[in-house]
Amino acid sequence: MEELVGKLEGILGEGEVLTDEISLASYSYDASGYIYRPEVVIRPGNIDELTEVVKVLMDYRVPITPRGAGTSLVGGPLPVNGGAVIDLQMLNEVLEVDEDQGIVQVEAGVKVAELNELIDGRFMPINPDGTGSSTIGGLAAEDAASPLSSVYGTVKDLILGMEVLLPNGDLVSLDGPVNRSRRNLIDLLIGSEGTLGIVTSVTLKLPTEPEERMAYEITFNDLMDAMSLAEEMEKAGIRQAAFEVYHNLGLVMGSAETEAVGYLEIMGPPECVNAWDSRIRELSNRVGVTSINPIDPYEADTIWKERAKIYEVAKATKSALKVGSFKVSPSSTRDFVQEVDRTSNRMKLKSISVINPLLGWVIAILLHKRSESKEVERAEKGMSEIVRISNNMESSMGYGLGVGINRISADIDEGFVQIYSAIKRSFDPYWLFNPGKLIERD
Repeated sequence: MEELVGKLEGILGEGEVLTDEISLASYSYDASGYIYRPEVVIRPGNIDELTEVVKVLMDYRVPITPRGAGTSLVGGPLPVNGGAVIDLQMLNEVLEVDEDQGIVQVEAGVKVAELNELIDGRFMPINPDGTGSSTIGGLAAEDAASPLSSVYGTVKDLILGMEVLLPNGDLVSLDGPVNRSRRNLIDLLIGSEGTLGIVTSVTLKLPTEPEERMAYEITFNDLMDAMSLAEEMEKAGIRQAAFEVYHNLGLVMGSAETEAVGYLEIMGPPECVNAWDSRIRELSNRVGVTSINPIDPYEADTIWKERAKIYEVAKATKSALKVGSFKVSPSSTRDFVQEVDRTSNRMKLKSISVINPLLGWVIAILLHKRSESKEVERAEKGMSEIVRISNNMESSMGYGLGVGINRISADIDEGFVQIYSAIKRSFDPYWLFNPGKLIERD
């Protein structure tokens, strides 16, 4: 290690290669609350330095874990096999801005909040943590989604091209729209969670901001009322830009008795939004919601900061979060959430489910004390059971947040594991790029 650190310091300088206990502890956790300690933390200041660092680490056969802002709920930037964490936040240059086309090229460390400042009238709709703290490199690695994904898709739908550093030290540039074969390669690398390469820069097209936005906070007696409201709005032709329901959040926090709180956003031409507004209130009365409170249109985007309450729950209860993200058939969403509740009750753990009825997206969260081995074991067992249930419902795992430390096994998806393992071996024969994520080593 001393020899390795000396070589790294020769590339970066002494202050950017960290081995002290405080620094290692700072990089040992993310928003999931799990802890895996690295042996060294490396902070390259540009892509040339990153390339040299990766070559040295590969020569020494050191596991490499790329890290952005650490907002992952599934342990994406955690060094489960030890080794080196590479902090990419200093790669934060804006490389190109085309205001007419809304196209920007930025390095991996640029954050969502910074993207929102680049072009007047355009914005970054994929904002997983609600605060704008996530980096574009991390979003690309996980193919991240957010509440507005029902309109704008996932990060993959916004990315036009990207630059990726491969395990062999090659820096490859891919431009999708011009060449379909390159587009296919981009889609392979997006969502690969740093297991095939490190995203160094991204070219994406920022969509225009909507003419009018209106948002609501809605409380429900139970989850079924929320699902009914979503169905009624769809039948009425109301364009729901986002609808996210937090199930059990208030009960876990001990701050409310209501079972579900929903955040709804509509967007479009002012005349449509105004007409939908009155219709939403009418439908809310019909399905018997507890309350519906409109939010100022100019503050509509702030409602998604409510997602930060998930992190607040972990801090307030001193818990780790075992998180699974699933794409469920809308017709099966009710049943799936009920199974999450049953599983958490059997495991004697508190749970929160975040449901997007428009996408059939369910984030299942099991809270547990990481210092208590039996609770950790029950959380692992409980999430395995939830994954099994989702598999029986023909659902997919990892949508929007990535898979992370949960990992896809052959009994979940044998075909994916076989093909992805072969691709992984060809890219990274020593299995050093973000090991312990997405799939098990074969």
